[in-house]
Amino acid sequence: MAYQFMKWPPTSRFDLIPTALQPYIDLADEATTWLNFFSPAEVEERYEQYIDKLNGLLDSTMDAIASLEPDSDGAFEATLALFTVAVHQYRWKHVPVLQETRDIKSMTVPPCFKVPLLHLTGKVGLPFAGSVYALVVCNYDAASDGSRFMFNSILPGVMQTEKGWTKMLWTFEQKSAPFLEQLVELCTALDDDSIPDKEKVIAEHLAMTKRLAASVFRTLHEFDSKKIISSKYFALYIEGPHGWGIDGIGGASGAQMLPVTSLDAILSIKGESMMYRETIRSRSAMTTKMRDYLSFLDTHAPKLREHYAHLPEFVELVRMVYNFRLGHRKIGIRYLASSEGTAGGKIQLTETRDGHEMVDKFEREMGARIKENHDYIDQLIELYGPPPEDMNRLGRNASMPVLNSLELPELRHTRFKHTSDVALNLIGGVMSLIPSVSTISEMGRSLSSLIRSRSSTVVARDDTSAEESMTESDSEQEDVVPKQNDLVENARVAFSKLIIGGNLDSAAAQKLMQSYEALLQAATNHKTPATKYTHKIDKTERVPEIPTIVLEL
Repeated sequence: MAYQFMKWPPTSRFDLIPTALQPYIDLADEATTWLNFFSPAEVEERYEQYIDKLNGLLDSTMDAIASLEPDSDGAFEATLALFTVAVHQYRWKHVPVLQETRDIKSMTVPPCFKVPLLHLTGKVGLPFAGSVYALVVCNYDAASDGSRFMFNSILPGVMQTEKGWTKMLWTFEQKSAPFLEQLVELCTALDDDSIPDKEKVIAEHLAMTKRLAASVFRTLHEFDSKKIISSKYFALYIEGPHGWGIDGIGGASGAQMLPVTSLDAILSIKGESMMYRETIRSRSAMTTKMRDYLSFLDTHAPKLREHYAHLPEFVELVRMVYNFRLGHRKIGIRYLASSEGTAGGKIQLTETRDGHEMVDKFEREMGARIKENHDYIDQLIELYGPPPEDMNRLGRNASMPVLNSLELPELRHTRFKHTSDVALNLIGGVMSLIPSVSTISEMGRSLSSLIRSRSSTVVARDDTSAEESMTESDSEQEDVVPKQNDLVENARVAFSKLIIGGNLDSAAAQKLMQSYEALLQAATNHKTPATKYTHKIDKTERVPEIPTIVLEL
């Protein structure tokens, strides 16, 4: 298949490397073991001992690299990764946490590292040394859920972080491969004028592209979860082998990851924002294969835009990219504001002026790119009208998969110590699934007000004065209930508008409605046996204030 970067799963990733490299591989394996058992000084001494051995292998290694075929399946990348890990460990004594990507020409490293790296980066078209991205993708062992090389064990918790990162990268690459190949099939169909009913075929290709893109984006969001790895150590972005390449924004740079860049290219989502210009500029730091692939998409984008932009599937795909960017901005801000020693290394200086400026710049520039994406959607709708209301809209927001977290909550009072968690989860789910801004804001305000009105009560089984408190508050409850019923009705009407308007498919609507009804029942159920255990608490014990939910564009 054209433009297939690596064969997935790359079960033979090390078999691709010529036998002449085996001594180096063995030496690299041995060297990485030192990191976990010796002090930096001892590592330095042992490296000095092994420099002679490495230099002794240099001639045969270079011969082996030179003999690699240009189109061999991942051989250059895998070999580059082997040298990259050695350089990182020599230069920094550990595999860095996604931060130390540098130009090999500026490094002070022995010739046994520098010469092969310069040769390999030239082979794959990279101006820089291989990055941690290439390292983890080439060295992750999916079968054993581990990796070939040891990772940074200096900082507490980083081992878990990097294993989670590696697993996520592997999964992301595995799901990206069919998506990238699908774009090639779409372009092939665009070129074939002999296809009968071509518009229908293109629509089917666009629909398949959306499904595969949803799978890729879902991977990112699923891994941004404490079930996989603490959010303290992880953020939503995928590097290319070029490193970050976005000026002044540091590590939160998923804007230029290949799937998003590919969709921007084929869908003609252009702009004048700094983020767009930097994303285009970052292509110069990609491999030759990646640059050729994006150029291939660029050449087919005008035909797709001119002849098929009226298709609902085209608009829905553009909208999916827009929703991804909304999520990326939110998680990127959180990432940049996290503490030093996390997945971004040492760039999160948010207690300094520079740190705050970085966060502000990222939010501002991502906002400008989001606006360009949104304006493009408006332009398409103005030209061709909105997609049919009965179209399945879940796919458009599949980059924000929330249905799995919206299980029907239990109605025991122990579940609802206070309802803020369930409500915010529901609101977040609805906001990410529904594009209607005004309706979402209306619903968000209603639910937020409802929860505020209930945040003055908590469950207190062990409080012997609970019944007294309940008796004293009966008159107040009678005044509160009508007000709450109004809020409930407002929220119910807003939610009904979302469903009646055709913005949800039936399955999603049913599940959201069940969660919504359960929330309302729990929040307004004053007379159940559980309420006799309810008492008022001091303001110092209250649930943190829940802001009104307003979706800003």
